[in-house]
Amino acid sequence: MNTRIRAAVMLAAIVSSPFFGLEERTSAQSTDDCMKVKGRLMQDSSSGRNLGTITNGGILNGRTEIVFATAAFPTPDPTTVSFIGDLTLATHRGVLKTHDVYLFDFFSGVGTGIHRVDSNASTGVFSGARGVLYDNSKSTSPSTVHGNVTGELCFADK
Repeated sequence: MNTRIRAAVMLAAIVSSPFFGLEERTSAQSTDDCMKVKGRLMQDSSSGRNLGTITNGGILNGRTEIVFATAAFPTPDPTTVSFIGDLTLATHRGVLKTHDVYLFDFFSGVGTGIHRVDSNASTGVFSGARGVLYDNSKSTSPSTVHGNVTGELCFADK
């Protein structure tokens, strides 16, 4: 990685570090109803779209679509890239929208994502909700990814 990219990554880490954990502190001070969530994720891109499902996830059970916003960015590891996108999860209780940051290692086929809930764009029981979901996944074919989703959702007082 060249010096300019390394400097930009370090600057971004330094500038954003005061904000790490901010949502957790805000949630702890709130009287919102929070719950831990987890489920199984399967994504398939063979159709040209990144469609999938979350199962065994209770309130998260539903159909997913991920729209990637940019091309991949290099990381200090030559086989690993980062990229961003937006997840839409349609359930029978509403639509959960998130803004995501991903890391993917081409060598091992392993990836991870951080999904920050967009409380304004989500609907149904997810309207006004806050929280973060995390996924850990593995590519099982050139177009299929399987993994686990965990996190916490805090629902707005109605």
